[in-house]
Amino acid sequence: MLLGINIHIPVIAGLGLGEFNHTLENSATSRRVKVFKVPEAVSVDRYFVSATEYGAVEVVPPSRVKNTVLLVDFDLDPDNRVTKRYIHPEVGKAMLS
Repeated sequence: MLLGINIHIPVIAGLGLGEFNHTLENSATSRRVKVFKVPEAVSVDRYFVSATEYGAVEVVPPSRVKNTVLLVDFDLDPDNRVTKRYIHPEVGKAMLS
């Protein structure tokens, strides 16, 4: 798994998710980044990335909470330094596989 401006999450078999890669845009401000599992109706790959600048209204997936799973949550500063807040246990297991 890679967290930062480039996000890479391996296959998460326990959650039925394939490999995921995403690149965030550069920003001069710190952001809180969250990656969610969402229904296929929201995203074909079943991933949704929220990158919210501090002080802004948080971007959330357009799906019901009960159909959404938080996979990773981290802070990202303008120098691409990461402070991890949360990693779902299944993501952690996938990293060890």
